[in-house]
Amino acid sequence: MRSSSTTVMHEYCRIAIEEYYEDTIKTYSNEVFVHEYAHRLFPRRRLPVWRGLSRFMRTLRPGARVLDVGCGTGKDVQVLRSRGYMAEGVDISEEMIGWARSNVGDFFRNVDLRDIRPIEAERFEGIISLAVLQHIHRSDIHLALRNMSSLLCDGGTMYLLTKQGEGEYWDTRFGNDFRRATTLYSRCEILGMLGMLGFSVEFEESFSLLREGSRDCWLALLGRKVANGSGDQ
Repeated sequence: MRSSSTTVMHEYCRIAIEEYYEDTIKTYSNEVFVHEYAHRLFPRRRLPVWRGLSRFMRTLRPGARVLDVGCGTGKDVQVLRSRGYMAEGVDISEEMIGWARSNVGDFFRNVDLRDIRPIEAERFEGIISLAVLQHIHRSDIHLALRNMSSLLCDGGTMYLLTKQGEGEYWDTRFGNDFRRATTLYSRCEILGMLGMLGFSVEFEESFSLLREGSRDCWLALLGRKVANGSGDQ
């Protein structure tokens, strides 16, 4: 996999929705990428996101049931369970789920955030979704947030981390064979959708990170579900 110390400049473009998901899922289902993802790519403890995740955990009761949406190889579920929470994860990639089950435990299911019927009757006291929303096409982002909200108990908290900005592009920092479609959402967009879904934001942080040759702006949000919003708008 390609890595570079030179800052990568993104080339913004419009991406057809079929290609958007097909190529991104293909990358996250590649055995080489999954191995690198699990062992090298995203050491959470070194990132500012850890502050928000720690704050999220402080909102939970001991032993609370927590869902990691877009859990990847399950590292964050592992952290949550080590702190006594009943954490589990869902991901669209069967390969990621397979790695998580083999190396973390039998706490993971293959679920597409756009279609949560396999788990729609379940409820969680907390939900996290870290570096996932930027891989959701703009036409599906409200559906994705509404689905997460429907899985969260009233009064529950949700911690989100996503790239922020405007436009969409192919993230090719690891080479064209591992390209991932990326959509940037503004702070106002995310806050507006959370507000419609009945969330109050208790913590937010914006920060910039240089990783694998690419400098990106990130938005971290901790929201509490305080009311039934107008999610169908």
